[in-house]
Amino acid sequence: MTNLFLNLTLFFMRKQNKPALPPEGFKSADESTLSDEWVFTEVVMEKLKCSVNTVKNYRKEKLLPHSKLGGRVYHNVTDIQHLLVALRRLSLVWIQYLLWIGDCVEGIVV
Repeated sequence: MTNLFLNLTLFFMRKQNKPALPPEGFKSADESTLSDEWVFTEVVMEKLKCSVNTVKNYRKEKLLPHSKLGGRVYHNVTDIQHLLVALRRLSLVWIQYLLWIGDCVEGIVV
């Protein structure tokens, strides 16, 4: 069930073909707030608290844009922040789903 939910979420994120927007209440990103800072994969791993394979999967699924230069992979800091917001949203939806399932199970009498 987890894989199905994750695959559907990734499908719709790719279908929109745009980075995740910050939640309501956040200031919208304009040209002055976008970062031109590029970092290595190791920094991305630290920020996302994940393994190198997870970062590779995000790149493969086109969730994390990147550029290659001289055999090194670089990621834009703004793209990392957008991915963090998207993952946060996904985790909140998943938690709400699990709570809903828990409420449904409590109502079942065996």
